[in-house]
Amino acid sequence: MILIVAASPASATRIRSALPAGVVAQCATAWQEACEAAPGAGCIVLELTVAQGTTTGDRVHALRRLAPGIAVVAVAPLHPGAVRCALRAGVDDFVAYEALDAEGWPVIREARARTLRQQVISLVRSSSGLGDMLREAMIRAIDADTVPRTAAALALWSQSSRTTLYRAATSGAASGNGGRRVREVLDWIALVHCAARKRRDLSWEAVAYEASIDLRTLRAIARRRTGATLTELEEPGHARLLGACRAWTAVVGGTGHASAPALPFDAPYAS
Repeated sequence: MILIVAASPASATRIRSALPAGVVAQCATAWQEACEAAPGAGCIVLELTVAQGTTTGDRVHALRRLAPGIAVVAVAPLHPGAVRCALRAGVDDFVAYEALDAEGWPVIREARARTLRQQVISLVRSSSGLGDMLREAMIRAIDADTVPRTAAALALWSQSSRTTLYRAATSGAASGNGGRRVREVLDWIALVHCAARKRRDLSWEAVAYEASIDLRTLRAIARRRTGATLTELEEPGHARLLGACRAWTAVVGGTGHASAPALPFDAPYAS
């Protein structure tokens, strides 16, 4: 789901019109409503106005606390003050109103894909049971453009050999089965990459082809790791994928679930 946080219903409608039909989006013009919806978003599109001034950074930081790892794309007039405001606030990307129809969806689509990958990376960082070498290799592979499908390919991301990676995985695995742990990691990397690439105008077959994975293999990975079909993992099904990954990293790392964050910056959105 794409969360559009706008200063007025008219601007929310204008931003929504730049998205293709069928894309799930929620519009919020009240700050309380935006904060409540943020944790369930796959990407946040935030309208910026010059009049908001220094409060823009506070709003962006508040959204990041509520929804760690979720990309924030700013939409504003192509005005020097608005651009400076966006840069100071630290948003992930910027789209000018004047280019919204031509550039809005491609920018938002890419930000949404990065969001899923960054959310999984955040979960992986908390999983001490993977061991340092395997954890860092997994993080680098998720953040890369290519998808490793063998232990040897994954070992390149840790700048080690396959044998060294297996040995490190064995020491980090509670079961002592390093080979199984490496396979789990490879499965999650492939699934996250493919789910992030999936779009309404790109079939799962095309996604699997781009990632150099057999479609039947990808379907089996989805079932094995999440208990869901590929269709069920399409946005807004990203939440289901993240939930399954969170459960896996908790088991691997022996950690529990984090509590929900408190609602910050309790103020109306419009200035």
